[in-house]
Amino acid sequence: MGKQQSPRRKHLFLHGACLLAFLLFVAGCRTVPVNHPNECRANEHLDRADHLVKQGKYRAAIEEYHRVEVLFPHDSPGDIALFRMGVLWAHPDNEQRSDHRALECLRRLERQFPQSTWKEEGKAIKNMMNELAQNEKKCKKTEEKIMELEEKIRTYQDRLNALKKIDIDIEERKRNDSPKKSHR
Repeated sequence: MGKQQSPRRKHLFLHGACLLAFLLFVAGCRTVPVNHPNECRANEHLDRADHLVKQGKYRAAIEEYHRVEVLFPHDSPGDIALFRMGVLWAHPDNEQRSDHRALECLRRLERQFPQSTWKEEGKAIKNMMNELAQNEKKCKKTEEKIMELEEKIRTYQDRLNALKKIDIDIEERKRNDSPKKSHR
């Protein structure tokens, strides 16, 4: 029927198949392509920072995100780190909360990473923070105006009470003078 293959040739195909399988296996095991020598370190810092956030250690998390930003000042994941730093500086549970620092991180995100997918989210948060600050100023002015008007109300009430007392005194004098005149 056909020529029988030599055992050597059979093994050549087996070796080739094994080599191909090994290369595919190795290529499949590599889950994260390393494009930059510091990318692995950056991912470690990001993971550590995310873990610290879950523990409520915001300052330590910000420091980890800052390390990523230093490693990647103009490339991703530096944009992710800047965005998350901005969010953490504005976080209500952060005892060292600083709206100024949060806004600065979000502004730097826009400047340093104009093509970042995080830029629009950062812009939205920045705009909300600015609106909130404006509303807080308006609230403060309104509260001051209310206090001013309450003070005026107290002043007018004091004057009204003084006028009532004068009116009562005049009425009492009239009553007291009135019987004396009728006896004469």
